[in-house]
Amino acid sequence: MKNGGKALFSRPLDYLREIWNWVELLVITMGCSVLASYFSTQSIIDDVTEHLTTGASAFHLYKRAASWFQVYTYLLGFLVCCTTLKFVRLLRFNSHVHALTMTMRRSLQPITYFISVVSIVLLTFILLANLTLGSSIREYKNLSSSLQSLLVMMLGSFDFDALSEGHRLFGPLIFFLYQVSMQCMLLNMFVTILTDVYENEAQIANTEDLKFIEFLKETTFKAAKKVKALSYGVRRNKSPTERVNSSDMVLQMNSIFIEV
Repeated sequence: MKNGGKALFSRPLDYLREIWNWVELLVITMGCSVLASYFSTQSIIDDVTEHLTTGASAFHLYKRAASWFQVYTYLLGFLVCCTTLKFVRLLRFNSHVHALTMTMRRSLQPITYFISVVSIVLLTFILLANLTLGSSIREYKNLSSSLQSLLVMMLGSFDFDALSEGHRLFGPLIFFLYQVSMQCMLLNMFVTILTDVYENEAQIANTEDLKFIEFLKETTFKAAKKVKALSYGVRRNKSPTERVNSSDMVLQMNSIFIEV
């Protein structure tokens, strides 16, 4: 936390450009929030205990304690999620994982523009469905329910007969245009954006991390050769039975090092 705070205040723009720094900030924020909610919940539980000890009514504190405990549970879940995401950074020495992280970073700007376009298109269909089908179908009676119904429709859960009964012409027409726009056009555009960025980043090797991997491999093979040489030297002074056992052990160690 101390090092992150120094880096943030010394060079804030450079610090916020790194996606893993945002994850670090989320972990710190969630950790502090979890502690605050826990102590708040514990203080309310102590008040409830004191009220019960004195014989006073503590029913009004039960709801507060339950609400704060629910907030504590949600924050703890987000904290575990962000902490688990940090483990991906430990795999950055792998070229594929490095390409994935760089893809996430490089695709942030085009995906932001893409989300803006998707929001406009989705808002258009929400208004169209609410105005044409809201009076006859309960799922489209307001904007929030129309948004929920369209998102569920994009996942493949819909009632085409209800849309046809709501309006013979506009019901099927809205369904057809929405599916073509979302599934065939916008979804393929999203995949294309990620694919292009990933192909460009996959060609750029992470030289520093790959050199570290090569260093580990060379060190491992050197250690295996030293162990093999020492084992041969010690084997000369052993009985034939012990030599067979030691040679089997060396072969197993060599196979393990080769796999690593």
